[in-house]
Amino acid sequence: MLQSFNRGKSVLVAGVVNQTNYFDTNSYANSSFGQFCASPFVNNQTIPMADSNLGLVLQHQFHDQWYAMLGGSFTSCPQNASPLKRTDGKNFNLLAELGWVHDSGAVKLTPFVARINELPEDEEQKNLHTVAGIAINAEQQLGSSPWKVFCRAGWSDSTRDNACGAAVQWSGGFVCSQPLQHLGICPEGEANQFGMALAVTRPDDGSMAEGRPRNKKEVVMECHYNISVTPWFLIQPSLLWISNPAGRNDTGNASVFRVQTILTF
Repeated sequence: MLQSFNRGKSVLVAGVVNQTNYFDTNSYANSSFGQFCASPFVNNQTIPMADSNLGLVLQHQFHDQWYAMLGGSFTSCPQNASPLKRTDGKNFNLLAELGWVHDSGAVKLTPFVARINELPEDEEQKNLHTVAGIAINAEQQLGSSPWKVFCRAGWSDSTRDNACGAAVQWSGGFVCSQPLQHLGICPEGEANQFGMALAVTRPDDGSMAEGRPRNKKEVVMECHYNISVTPWFLIQPSLLWISNPAGRNDTGNASVFRVQTILTF
């Protein structure tokens, strides 16, 4: 359900809500299709967002450049399950976002709180836990140049039970549109783009095997190049380098090369 009011300045969205479509959005790092594919560059993993649960989002535009959002959702429903049967209230989140948006960039501040209880319905809520924190998301196009930069940072007050896997996280990077054309090497399609990004994560304790010590943070570096074969067909090779996966001291570094094709119609 979508309902606007207050002369279109306010909008209410309710139903099965994917919160990632509304909160922590970024023009240059927000989708694994055609942008960065590693999870830290798609969303801030400290924010406990839900994607297949009953919830609502209230949006209000204060000014041409200022807006605010408030959202809440149940978080118990797994994929391929009915959200109508997961409304006991044991697991839910509350998110807010205050954003400043300009023609050349944006800055968004997102405080959050979530209630988490993994116990079955017939057991006492002894493991009831609340996670709270704050995240910031910024993007900027550098003047009239083809360069754009972005960064995210997030922190939660707990090192465990963070639904999206991170207790603390920072990520940032840049993209350059049509780099070869701007270097005078050859003409390129509008979708051609080179990107490079780095993320540092303090993973949630739940990502660790029991008894495994942690002594380092996870570091992810990614670079990709979008090749526009036609206006509707894109090839994207990318390379990822991961240091200390999950922050564990018993894992080695990893390098991953992948190629994906994106067909738009």
